[in-house]
Amino acid sequence: TSYTDSNVSPGKTYTYTVRCISSDGSTYTSGYDHTGKTITYLGAPKLGSVSKGGGGVVIKWGRVNGATLYRVFRKTGGGSWKTVGVVSGTSFTDTTVKKGESYVYTVRCMTPNGKQFAGGYDTAGLSIIYN
Repeated sequence: TSYTDSNVSPGKTYTYTVRCISSDGSTYTSGYDHTGKTITYLGAPKLGSVSKGGGGVVIKWGRVNGATLYRVFRKTGGGSWKTVGVVSGTSFTDTTVKKGESYVYTVRCMTPNGKQFAGGYDTAGLSIIYN
């Protein structure tokens, strides 16, 4: 019930719809939504810097054309990415950090309603030990 299209290009607009087919893949067994869902795929934000400041960790990145919101993620140790903020600008201060902890940050573009991702992200992220 889901599909990830990995053959997309930043700045291009794509429209998707779904149609049922027979188990052998030879016959359509349903109609489909002719309007579909349209999204403009945005590139991954280019991460700039991560540093201590403002009572926490400050992460900065480059603006992506067409992006109105960015979701900031953090992980610690071998953990998974967790959302720490959603902002419209190109920097964020994470004030929930603890001294001596190691953190990795990354950023993704969001749709204007903030509910869906509109682009990829730097999977390596930027690392810092907060002292």
